[in-house]
Amino acid sequence: MVEVKLPQTTEEPKECVVVLWYKAEGDWVEQHDVLVEMQVEKATFEIEAPVSGVLQRIFVKRAETASVGDTLATIDPAARPPRP
Repeated sequence: MVEVKLPQTTEEPKECVVVLWYKAEGDWVEQHDVLVEMQVEKATFEIEAPVSGVLQRIFVKRAETASVGDTLATIDPAARPPRP
């Protein structure tokens, strides 16, 4: 499993709020697909998939908060892509 963690986005560690998940648990994701939109203070930013695979589990749901370094989700890179 590959963990998707909340990166440091400002000089001071802050909590961020999940605005929107673009993918759901069980979805296939390609590396660099946008997974989630986060908000810190009045700015928003997107977090991309670090690898291709199946989005296995989302730990921080919409409107919940996370701190820098928290695991937001896990991706299973050993999963096979869906058939066309």
